[in-house]
Amino acid sequence: MRVFELVGPIMFGPSSSHTAGACRLSRAMWQILDCPMKKAALGLHGSFRVHEGGTVNKALVAGLLGFDTDDDRINNSHALMEQSGIDFSWENVTLENAHNNSVRYEIEGDGFSFSAIGASVGGGMIEVSEINGIKLSLTGDYNTLLVFAEDLEKAEKAFSSLGLEGGEVECHPGKAGGGIILYKTSLPLEPELCQKLESRESVGHASRHLRFD
Repeated sequence: MRVFELVGPIMFGPSSSHTAGACRLSRAMWQILDCPMKKAALGLHGSFRVHEGGTVNKALVAGLLGFDTDDDRINNSHALMEQSGIDFSWENVTLENAHNNSVRYEIEGDGFSFSAIGASVGGGMIEVSEINGIKLSLTGDYNTLLVFAEDLEKAEKAFSSLGLEGGEVECHPGKAGGGIILYKTSLPLEPELCQKLESRESVGHASRHLRFD
């Protein structure tokens, strides 16, 4: 059992779901993008919906800027988002059969974009349950390599050529022969792995989502 699971996350208030979990959920989007963010549109569901005259949860905003849960800039995240040049927008939505602390993301970066649905599931933990319409499960329990394949079969062969051992591989088919490969491991994942994969024509994008300590 990890220290995080025993004592919980280091964070600002008021609650783990609405601070640590919210920040980590948006930070997962920042990690998946792994390039300068140009646009972020949020669909806020359940307890994350903004009441009349309110503002978007500051931790959700902070995570999109790459801030971690103990970063004192979280309290100033709205102003920092305005200064960032990111085209930030939001709307209240209702997501069918979704966790009460869920967010739908539309993220656009310099050369790559994706959509996702995720939730802050309690105790500072998260689950990303959908990326680009593909059902999967991405949490902070493992270091995870994400491979966005334009040709899933060829991308599987490219991934196999890396010779990684000791992890779990998941292949999730998408549309038109594409899909997403997830490699989950407790071992470190070096950035060079993403660069090697992105050099293959069958791979559109590769990024890492790192385990919570």
